[in-house]
Amino acid sequence: MSLNTSITGKNATEAFEDVGHSDEARGLLPDLLVGELEQSSAPSKAKKASSNPAVHSAVEKGSNMMYFVPLTLLGAYFAWRFYG
Repeated sequence: MSLNTSITGKNATEAFEDVGHSDEARGLLPDLLVGELEQSSAPSKAKKASSNPAVHSAVEKGSNMMYFVPLTLLGAYFAWRFYG
């Protein structure tokens, strides 16, 4: 099962319909409904983006480090095993 993170925390009705779920999956929907979000209480994208530019920049840099650090450690481990 793959999680589509582009709809995480958002209304997934359209994505659910696009996939073409079975009648059994549609029968499970009422039990999975957590609640309904009023449009007035939904956070706006402009508010999120302007919250703190330094934090946004750090998150982008951190996402690059998310790949660099484990791959570097993995490479170092294999080098140690091969040459050690």
